[in-house]
Amino acid sequence: MSAYLTQAEFEALAEGWVTDDPAALARLLERASRAIDTLVPGRPTYWDGTFAGFKFDPADLDDQDVAALKRATAAQAEFMVRQGESELDGPRPSKVTGPDFSVDYTGAPGGARSRYSHLAMIELRNMRAIRYVGAVRARP
Repeated sequence: MSAYLTQAEFEALAEGWVTDDPAALARLLERASRAIDTLVPGRPTYWDGTFAGFKFDPADLDDQDVAALKRATAAQAEFMVRQGESELDGPRPSKVTGPDFSVDYTGAPGGARSRYSHLAMIELRNMRAIRYVGAVRARP
C-alpha cells in the first residue's frame, strides 16, 4: 500500500491524532493520496516504481513540493475522517430546507458540499510541480 506520507508523518501533522488501528490509517492515507490525485487532472499518472498508479513520485519532486504534497494529503485525510467518508460518497442534496430558510443547489457545480479539503487545495496550489500543468480544481 502506498501513500504520499507515512503514518508517522501524518501523526506529526494531525495535531491530537491517536492511531487506534494502523492498518485502517494506512488505507485512509492511500485513499487520501488518490483523492489528491483527482485534484490534478492535467498531470499524467506514473506506472513504474513504488508510486505506480499515482500522479506524483516524491523522489522526482524538490523538498518544498514534497512537504506541500504531504501537508495536502494529511489535510485531505483529516477532512475525510471529519466529514465521514460515507457522507462524501452519498448523493448530494439539491435543496436544503429548514424551519425558516430554503436553499436550492440545483445546477450548482459540486452540489452542496465538497469532497475535497479546502486546505489540501491550497497546499497543492503552492507546489511548483503543478504550476506548469494548470490550475488545481476540485471535481464534482
